[in-house]
Amino acid sequence: MFWRSLGVGSLINLASDVNRRRDVCLIQQESLVSLREALQRMLSKRGYVYKNRGDSDFENDSESGELANALDNFYFPEDSYEAVMQMQSDFYSRRSMVRDNLRRHLADLKDDFYSRHCLESRILPNGASELVLDENGKPHLIDGDETPEQKVLRMKLETVQHKELVKKHDEVRDAFTAKLRAKLIKFMSLNKVNLGVKKVSERLTELVAKAFKEAALLVEQQEEELWLLEIPEDEELQRAANEGLAAIREMNEREREAEDNSEAMQIMLNFERELTSYIAQCRYELRRNRYLDSDFLDPRSGLQARENLRFDLTEILPAHLVNCLSDLGIESEDIQ
Repeated sequence: MFWRSLGVGSLINLASDVNRRRDVCLIQQESLVSLREALQRMLSKRGYVYKNRGDSDFENDSESGELANALDNFYFPEDSYEAVMQMQSDFYSRRSMVRDNLRRHLADLKDDFYSRHCLESRILPNGASELVLDENGKPHLIDGDETPEQKVLRMKLETVQHKELVKKHDEVRDAFTAKLRAKLIKFMSLNKVNLGVKKVSERLTELVAKAFKEAALLVEQQEEELWLLEIPEDEELQRAANEGLAAIREMNEREREAEDNSEAMQIMLNFERELTSYIAQCRYELRRNRYLDSDFLDPRSGLQARENLRFDLTEILPAHLVNCLSDLGIESEDIQ
């Protein structure tokens, strides 16, 4: 999931997994409803009266009353959400078109190349054919039109080389993911009680954003290695491949910058940060009230309530961070 999510350059990928993102938003919306009900119950016990939206605030001004009333100010920025999804979808379509065009262009050049060159082969005693390889397993290129048998042998060799390189890439990605996962879990565990604090969540966002950008660059590097693996040692072909890959790199960078700097993306990120901060404030107020009551009645029950707090990342971090961590396989129960 983590590596598939890098198809779009930004930290927040709306288009890649809409259903999971909506699930996180639904959890937070349900939290808002339950928080409103809990705050109103608490306030009614204290004698506060909630006014209709647009009227004056609670009859008696209080932090709890302001929190409950502030819920009316949260509206999901649907227009910004749709704008970001459309932007990412357009980028994906454009990227696919450029890659397909380059693939067809290189395939044509490659076919033309093998109409004039071929990989040396030999006939075995049993009548079968095999490529002539040097001590490093590299085939020997010679002049001459490629025969159907030689083409089959060449394609088999390219398939083997491709599988070996993919396996090597997977091992590098697994090591990268494991190291990143351990680093983030350690940071979050050390700062567990403060993850809702602005400076801590901003630092976590920086770590995740940096990791995703490093991973995106790793993916680009590996993809380029796969592209170049099947390109013959021909000056024209090598130049065409390198120029095409350079154009793709530049396009990816432009798209990442466009997403990061887009107004719609910033609106989405700000909304999620404000929503999460609001949820945290509400839960703190309710817990503070619960702790005061339980400590007054039985100090031990108050201590136990503190120790048994339910830890849920969806109630502490913005949805885009929850999704990024989930892509890495990091869930609430992983944070010790």
